[in-house]
Amino acid sequence: MDSQDTQVDTQGQNRLIRQKRCHQLRSNYNNCQNTRILNRWANFKSQPDVRSGAASVVLGCKLYVIGGALVSTLTDGDNEVVLASVDVYNPKTNQWSQVAPMNQKRALPVAGVIGGKIYVVGGENRENDENEGALSSGEVYCPNSNTWTPIANMKQSREGFVGGVICGRLYVTGGSKVIINPLNPEGEDDRGIRSGEVYDPKTNTWSSIAPMNTGRIDAMAGVICGRLYVVGGVDNFNSQGNEVYYKSGEVYNPINNKWSPIRDMPEKRIVSSSGIINNCLFIVGGYDGDTDTIVKKGFFYNPKSNRWYPIRDMNQARASAATGVICGRLYITGGVNRIVPLFPPDILPADQNEFFY
Repeated sequence: MDSQDTQVDTQGQNRLIRQKRCHQLRSNYNNCQNTRILNRWANFKSQPDVRSGAASVVLGCKLYVIGGALVSTLTDGDNEVVLASVDVYNPKTNQWSQVAPMNQKRALPVAGVIGGKIYVVGGENRENDENEGALSSGEVYCPNSNTWTPIANMKQSREGFVGGVICGRLYVTGGSKVIINPLNPEGEDDRGIRSGEVYDPKTNTWSSIAPMNTGRIDAMAGVICGRLYVVGGVDNFNSQGNEVYYKSGEVYNPINNKWSPIRDMPEKRIVSSSGIINNCLFIVGGYDGDTDTIVKKGFFYNPKSNRWYPIRDMNQARASAATGVICGRLYITGGVNRIVPLFPPDILPADQNEFFY
């Protein structure tokens, strides 16, 4: 390489470095200048209690793991322990701490950060008999006062749904609701919700948005360049009365209030971990709808090429884990490692936390 090429390459590297939000990445830049080179997994300290179906956000370069259910109690649906507590992981010290618990116990909620505060909505609480435990309520956490305050209810009770923050508003879509399955009149089943809504914290109000093309439960989502990407999921009861897993995806544009399809994932997935790195959507682990197993495999979606690319497997298979991206690293904690189909089922926790870098 001649001196002119070296100068051009150096200028390009410096320009990309300035785009990094966290200066800690500078020393590692030569090893992770593009997404394909970021392909390692390492462990970090486990949570005091392994939980599944928790919401998670990153605030102040810390990972907040909110609510969920204790994995150790999932084998008995009648005694499932749903949590209101909030664990906080600090990657600088590799330590966990706690902040004030939510007012409402929630598993499978959605959370987002707006204006330095954490908004948490929906989810389920098996202690609540209404609508099989699905919740429409929400609350906001202020880190300065360490307090939670209720916000306006969503229009629709939702659990197993997805969301993301765009321009200071929280968008949510999908999830499940309880209906009667005509093929099993004595039982109840969940059907994927297509509808969506958006919360404006300035007015404390919810407004409807265009419905997705497909009703999805336990899908994965992420916001890239002001658009909400939603992939995978399951419809436990479609129009033919069958359970259907999806590898399809779609993207929501709030400017024109429309959904558009994107390229299918390589595999059908639900309850995978997801996060955004370098404007790419990472999907890792989860439940594979084709093999009926919890997996280690992952891949990422690049909106510019509309293509999916593989990444290295996690060290431990997991589903329903909490996830957050801090300084370009994808942190994954908790979840379920394996389900043995007994009665009651034998559910093993994913007790080895890890991050991708």
